[in-house]
Amino acid sequence: MQMSPKYKRICIREIQQEKISYWIVRPLWQVSHAEILKYLQKNHFFYFEDFSNLNPRYQRNYFRINFTKRLLSEFESGIAFSLKELCKGFQQESVAPTNQVFEIPTLGKFCVLGLESLNNALESVDLVCKICGVLLSRVQKLELKRLLEEKSFSQVFRHKIAIEKIKGKIFLSTYTYSLVIIPKKLREKYRCLGIPKKFRIFLFQARNLGFEQRVLDKIIES
Repeated sequence: MQMSPKYKRICIREIQQEKISYWIVRPLWQVSHAEILKYLQKNHFFYFEDFSNLNPRYQRNYFRINFTKRLLSEFESGIAFSLKELCKGFQQESVAPTNQVFEIPTLGKFCVLGLESLNNALESVDLVCKICGVLLSRVQKLELKRLLEEKSFSQVFRHKIAIEKIKGKIFLSTYTYSLVIIPKKLREKYRCLGIPKKFRIFLFQARNLGFEQRVLDKIIES
């Protein structure tokens, strides 16, 4: 069983031939240290901080003083967002489509995901983007999250990857701007197969390289 960051199981060594274990629950794991202090001070609650937390002799304090505080002060919202999405991934079994990303030589990578097999579409699509060498920002992830709730969409991220949703499937492909014109008969074939516009161009280019059927097979399998 995978646990979210708010829970942690501690197992103690055997005591008198009996294993002792307990849970540590962190109900405030999404609240920053600065927010907690502000709340305590505003409401005049007594609190104290262990003096050892300020001693840089300990490596954890060295990192906290020199790196962590500054990192959180500048990127708190982004880190909070990432932790929230990570928690969702723990709470529900998600698909890690590492074996569903394929590459056409000289053309690029592609992936087709069936929504019915995904528990966390955003996490899965984000993983495919990483495999394709595209790191989405927090703003882009929020935009993608909104788009995934739509029945259909077609969007290019970072000018590098096209992400499209149509008829219950998500199509991802390396994006390269092209003025290629797909013949009308072939274009109609792709439309009837439920292939979105940007992926049609990728598929047509794959066809010219002799890989059209391979791509079509992966679409059918998804």
